[in-house]
Amino acid sequence: MLESNIKTNIIGSTRFIFTDWLSTMSGGLSIPFLFLGIINAFSQKDIFYLLAIVALLVVVYRTYIRIRDISLERPLRYKNIDIIVNGNDLRFGIIIKNEGDRLLKFKVTRYSLEVGTLLIPQGSDINLGNQSIEANEEIRHSYGATVSIRPNSFPLVVVVDFLIEYDNSPSLRVRKMGRRVRYEITSFVPVNSTNLILSQIDEP
Repeated sequence: MLESNIKTNIIGSTRFIFTDWLSTMSGGLSIPFLFLGIINAFSQKDIFYLLAIVALLVVVYRTYIRIRDISLERPLRYKNIDIIVNGNDLRFGIIIKNEGDRLLKFKVTRYSLEVGTLLIPQGSDINLGNQSIEANEEIRHSYGATVSIRPNSFPLVVVVDFLIEYDNSPSLRVRKMGRRVRYEITSFVPVNSTNLILSQIDEP
């Protein structure tokens, strides 16, 4: 699916640039060259070649500005950390959303769960490889491990720490988004908790 989206993006971008080039040649930029033709400054063929080259330079510059602006966007947003009760266990997941209008590729490069001084090992089902998230899509990324709860363990302090690297598709520029969040859980069913963001990363 990701390869199909990349191919579609490349074809769409090529078609857009070619259409923009033709539109630029037939737009306001052609007026100065019309006067050159009237006064016979150059041959019609030379004027056409010159118009095509200048229009192409304008399109290239406009495309560069557009791509630069897209690469400076920060569309991937941290929404929340979801806590799910499963028997006597708590399971954590990061809720993230692509608030942009383009497909994003992302990879979780750091993900840790701390209970007091204990570091909970990541579950085998956690996906730390390359993934994708569609435009305006919201997903839950599970930690893949559980925290077992005993009746006398409240209040329970849990620190969730993660870092995500993401980029557009096709690739433009890698950006980073991460949080270190402290949760103090005061009851089990239902889960009542307070949270505090200890640190955050939102690299443009």
